[in-house]
Amino acid sequence: MPLKDVAGSGIIAFFDEKYGDTVRVLDVGGYSRELCGGTHVHTTGEIGLFKILSEGSVASGVRRIEAACGWAAYECMRREHNLVRNLSQRLSVAPEEIGERLETLIENNKKLEKDRKQQAAAAALGKVDDLLKSIKDVAGISLIAADVGDFDMDALRSLIQTVSEKTPGGVVVLGSRHDGKACFIASVSDDLVKRGVHAGKLIGQVAKIAGGGGGGQPNKAQAGGKDASKVAEAISKVEGILKQMPAK
Repeated sequence: MPLKDVAGSGIIAFFDEKYGDTVRVLDVGGYSRELCGGTHVHTTGEIGLFKILSEGSVASGVRRIEAACGWAAYECMRREHNLVRNLSQRLSVAPEEIGERLETLIENNKKLEKDRKQQAAAAALGKVDDLLKSIKDVAGISLIAADVGDFDMDALRSLIQTVSEKTPGGVVVLGSRHDGKACFIASVSDDLVKRGVHAGKLIGQVAKIAGGGGGGQPNKAQAGGKDASKVAEAISKVEGILKQMPAK
């Protein structure tokens, strides 16, 4: 049809594109009427099986659908069918029950993870008394620096909070290992912050020994390291690092 007749006809066209004076219009069963977008079949039946693979944004106000057709679509659906069948067998449920079983497994996993964290926190708190017995006087500053073993950062935070509450006027630096990496955390009392002791600067130097870095506020900071085998060595350097800080 003539391009001049497209405007106001309900046919979709992109008028920032260049068209000739005569354009080809595609009408798909009354559902869609638009100018030729590059199809090369006379009817949709030539395409055969058609499966949308993805849909997403490619630019502001522009979305793209990617699809497969013919044998490629069949192979895609065959792979998905095999995946569903394998999941059904692994989970010992009918295909239509896979979603429900996965939800149950996810909830159970969350509960187990919560229990694990609670157990780790309880185990960490069991070290409080031993840590309190390890207090050192470093240039007039009470210091607790310890490698507490295998704990994640959540457990370290819980432990250092309890220890700091029981030693209100000192520095606490703890190190641990989790998932093959080093974890460090530090706490500095407010009076020592005023004297120039900075938890963020302290923990940054400690973590550097374990191939990491980090920092934080003057009174609380945490950091990580790539080499979990260096935790004990890093903790052993805390006393020397603390002595170099300008505590007045």
